Amino acid sequence: MREYTPPNSRVPRRYCKKCGSYVAEDARPVLGLFALPIGLCSGPIDDKFKPRQHIFYDSRIVDVGDDLPKWVTMPDGPRAA
Repeated sequence: MREYTPPNSRVPRRYCKKCGSYVAEDARPVLGLFALPIGLCSGPIDDKFKPRQHIFYDSRIVDVGDDLPKWVTMPDGPRAA
């Protein structure tokens, strides 16, 4: 795993050392969450990794048809329509 924190951020991004693909963002110190892209999930997901909400939903790539809260940006902001 390769880690990089952009100059304007306090959230380190993690990338595959071999191919350079984006893997995750460790926002636990700042936002209390560890962000994993949906595309990484190809099989059953352990309960501790299942999503509990969707953030930045207004800039989503695909619609997600579940009953979880969907936020325009972050949970302290407005909910997505």
